[in-house]
Amino acid sequence: MTEAIALADLKAFDPDYRERGAETAFLCIFDACSGKRRRTLYVSNDAGLYMCQRCGEKGLLAEFRKVRGRRANGARAALSAFD
Repeated sequence: MTEAIALADLKAFDPDYRERGAETAFLCIFDACSGKRRRTLYVSNDAGLYMCQRCGEKGLLAEFRKVRGRRANGARAALSAFD
């Protein structure tokens, strides 16, 4: 099992994601946005950078679980099905 989240994990979490040029928009996986229906989590397809325009969480997908784990317990639980 890898420590990083892949773009494929987010696509599995939100199958109705939206491609927008070089970015993909997803439902936000962080606790502050749980239950929201707008796709505010934007991911750079090439660089793997993410940022939620609602809750402000941002970083690299490759570092998500190591750095963000303690603030995103709900996100980790939601994505654990895709490990």
